[in-house]
Amino acid sequence: MGIEVLGIDLGKTVCSLAGLDATGAVVYRKRLQRHRLLDFLEGLDPCIVAMEACGGAHHIGRFCLQHGHEPRLMSPLYVRPYVK
Repeated sequence: MGIEVLGIDLGKTVCSLAGLDATGAVVYRKRLQRHRLLDFLEGLDPCIVAMEACGGAHHIGRFCLQHGHEPRLMSPLYVRPYVK
């Protein structure tokens, strides 16, 4: 698939995923139920996983470290400009 950076918008039941390649082009975009997210990350090649910092993000970040990904947690102050 060639994903270098995976951005995750964590929701209560549904997460939005956006995968970028090395040039910054979107190569993957999907909505995924939250309980299926860890299975998806387990099958993904190692990449940078970016998400907003919250209690659930820390759990997912530890899971990412165990599977070779590089988690990056952002403050909610910096996430807001991406939504606009």
